[in-house]
Amino acid sequence: MPLTKSEEVTRLEVLGMTGTSIDGQPRINVEIRTTWDDEDDAELPIQKIRHESYERYLYVMEEGATEPTRSDTDLSGAPQIVRDVATVIWTD
Repeated sequence: MPLTKSEEVTRLEVLGMTGTSIDGQPRINVEIRTTWDDEDDAELPIQKIRHESYERYLYVMEEGATEPTRSDTDLSGAPQIVRDVATVIWTD
């Protein structure tokens, strides 16, 4: 049987609802469990837990600049639940 990979968001936290981040917007922290399995392999499944953090804006300080450039964080690769929560909590 082929090796399969699945991912599941096991925890999602919204931090800083009082606007404690640099831009006054809350941060989203997620815990994601990745599982690799093959029913024909006795040593599987194996699991890995990783943590990701998302802030509304990305700040980049260019060489020679006096102020950082601000852009929206790209959530296109984030789990759907992160994108849904961000739509609700990140407001102008």
